[in-house]
Amino acid sequence: MTTERSNTTAGRRRVPEGARWLVERDSDRALSPVEARRWDRWSADADNMSEYHDLQQLCAQFRSLPRPDLPSDAELHADLSQDIDHAPRHTDDSSSRSVSDVAVIYFPKTAKTPRRAGRTVLAACVAIAAIAAGIFLWHGQSGSNTQPAFWRQYSTSAGEQRQFELEDGSTVNLAGDTSLEAHSPAQGPRTVVLQHGEARFDVKHTATQTFTVFAAKGSIQATGTSFDVRSYPKRIYVTVTKGNVRVNPQSPLPGGPGTENDRRIGEAGPKPIDLVPGQAVVYKMDGSAGAPQAVDIAQANARWSGGVINYEATPLREIVEDIRRLADRQITLDPALDDLEVSGAVNLKEAGDWLRTLQRYYPVEVSEDPRSHSLFIKPRRAFLDG
Repeated sequence: MTTERSNTTAGRRRVPEGARWLVERDSDRALSPVEARRWDRWSADADNMSEYHDLQQLCAQFRSLPRPDLPSDAELHADLSQDIDHAPRHTDDSSSRSVSDVAVIYFPKTAKTPRRAGRTVLAACVAIAAIAAGIFLWHGQSGSNTQPAFWRQYSTSAGEQRQFELEDGSTVNLAGDTSLEAHSPAQGPRTVVLQHGEARFDVKHTATQTFTVFAAKGSIQATGTSFDVRSYPKRIYVTVTKGNVRVNPQSPLPGGPGTENDRRIGEAGPKPIDLVPGQAVVYKMDGSAGAPQAVDIAQANARWSGGVINYEATPLREIVEDIRRLADRQITLDPALDDLEVSGAVNLKEAGDWLRTLQRYYPVEVSEDPRSHSLFIKPRRAFLDG
């Protein structure tokens, strides 16, 4: 069941993401360095590229269709002028409208304007992809006969921080390079799927609606509260600054709490963890979780104000991801250093200087490309030899 739900969620994202990348790659605009990195990550997935190629074939078939033999611009303007001259000038009949009130949409008759025609074809391809995505959503809702859930996508680029208001009135702040999907109807369960990155939620309290964030294989449930969720490849951090939150380290079914499947998973897996303001918990991808830890709320808020972040025995990989996400800094970390535990206070505005000082205290070497200012962190040779 977990695999089926995971595949459904991934498939639901794949169609619109593939359509977006198709437009980006087929346009004349060059990708920015941030977009190029995101494309590299997305295209590295074989299933993503399979969907992308399917959409390419769909658009190729659309382009091969014969274009309608429609009038030229001059002919259309002449016809419009003639119709307007003979159109009724004064009438109370709302059904008798002047031709000037009607918008005329047409395809270019010849290939004299390839740029505009190309955009028209791409727009049609995206529309087809959107229809395909809608069909997927309709039939992908756990095989039920209920109305499909409509999801909204929210995302940011590296170094960008944005606040969004969800449909139910709750707000979410996204750190850089973050992506999530949200379904927050006026009635019924409100559900968010954090795909990657970091998000801070300020949940609008209702007496009848739950609010659940799914991250990796776990979930975080709240009613009216403020909390932060950070996603890394190996674990998820949850920090509460206001209200109460219940964390289920193993709850992979975003179908809303209270179902039989949810109860069975709750009984078989780890027990839920209740957090209060000033507490945080970490759970791993295998469903295991540590005990709640006390955190400084002011420090937790500093992550969103561009201030100083304190790390205590934190894997270097996670610190580097934070700096990439929040400060948009190009950093290449040798995988051998992923789990090196580092402590210290990092000022995001001076993150590069802080990273360069690591080699004074830890077995690493830090170098910088003078042209791109990218940083490269690798193990110190003496450390490797030892």
